[in-house]
Amino acid sequence: PSFPLALASLLWPVTTAMADGLKLVEVVSNRWKLANEETRRAHWMLCHEATLRKAQQLPWPQLQRVLIAPDIRDGLELATHFERSLTGKTSHTDYCRERLQLDPDQLNPTPLLTGDDLISHGITPGKQFAVLLEAVRDAQLNESVKDRDEALLLVDRLCDDQD
Repeated sequence: PSFPLALASLLWPVTTAMADGLKLVEVVSNRWKLANEETRRAHWMLCHEATLRKAQQLPWPQLQRVLIAPDIRDGLELATHFERSLTGKTSHTDYCRERLQLDPDQLNPTPLLTGDDLISHGITPGKQFAVLLEAVRDAQLNESVKDRDEALLLVDRLCDDQD
């Protein structure tokens, strides 16, 4: 296994038992003078392994965002180990592996809208941008919005609901 995967495996029991368990990753990393990238990867795995262990219960957009992360292979290995240890099964992590076999355009399609699209559509930049873009992305991933025009209609509906 990679070093970050081994570190995450080692720290998992402690991080799940403590309220601020993930801070332990930083403490250990600082004490051992680990590279920032090793720390970041171990932290990501520990933050997302529980998500992967309940993958079939999650909305697709939520799971998809985890599956497209750069560290998914090691994260999935960690989650598989603990899913098997805790339940004797690997159904959730097997499901993740199946989803990772999707065509890249289906697993991670190009977003239908950007912030520039919202500006061009007459929306003033602000905090609502992130909310609107996330709602459009969720609709796209759920296949309830299929193109740019439908995405802009959704934006209009969401903006009308906020008024």
